[in-house]
Amino acid sequence: MKRAMAFVAAVVLVAAAGSVEVAGVQAKAKAGGGAGASKTVVTDYPVQIQFRDLKDASGAALDMVTSDGKGAYVDGKDGVRAVMEVTTTVTGGVTTYDSGKLVVQIAGYRGKLVRKVNVNYTNPILESGCQSTLPSVPTGTLNPVLIQVLGRPALLPTGLDFAATIGFHGTTPTDPSGVFRFAADALVNYPGNCSSLIVAQRTTPSSWTFTTDVDPGVPYYKFYRGYHIYDPVTNVGDTAEFGNSASGSAPFYGNYRMPFSMTVSCLSTTACPPTDR
Repeated sequence: MKRAMAFVAAVVLVAAAGSVEVAGVQAKAKAGGGAGASKTVVTDYPVQIQFRDLKDASGAALDMVTSDGKGAYVDGKDGVRAVMEVTTTVTGGVTTYDSGKLVVQIAGYRGKLVRKVNVNYTNPILESGCQSTLPSVPTGTLNPVLIQVLGRPALLPTGLDFAATIGFHGTTPTDPSGVFRFAADALVNYPGNCSSLIVAQRTTPSSWTFTTDVDPGVPYYKFYRGYHIYDPVTNVGDTAEFGNSASGSAPFYGNYRMPFSMTVSCLSTTACPPTDR
């Protein structure tokens, strides 16, 4: 049985100026002033995304987050931006890895929306402590314009399972700034609203799996900035929350059973984030 750990997600947004691109990797830097000043560098490692699209014997979808059937979502193609975004701080020649998140953005290409991801929220569920009734819970399909796995997934060691947060952001009839999030209590100042965390594993130095599939009986632990915190995490699974992405999930609309799995791989094995940072 694989040893399992988790990392507490943290959002790090850094303003950057200036860029250099080498071997498909784009880095942006912002330096402070004065002797001994720090320099923040944001490096984008291009990746591609493949959804599992699990179906039953009759062909009915079992996964609730699926592709458009057109193959992998590749950075730089058909209006897709897909990168492992790594933020570092360099001070006195010492590099500190601050964050490493997966960012997928889907926009139009030549005036048309070529690619879509389908988030099916037709399976609402009741979660004790969060809802008392189902009739008012909205249902439908979201085509997200932004998908993020926050924290440090880009920097994980290989071969271990971690727990992660993920958000699918886009416009819905219920909320123009809607988000379906698996976050539990891992995001500071954001209520978990009875949602789960998902499983993240770096299967090789150049590939990752993000999934709601959980190994029964396997404990998950918190991982934050290189430190393993041995507090067991039990809320890992396929329960998403629907809320507003601009206001800390408020209003909260409901919980949904939303299984999915996706694989992420670097476009070049020589242009991948470092492991275990």
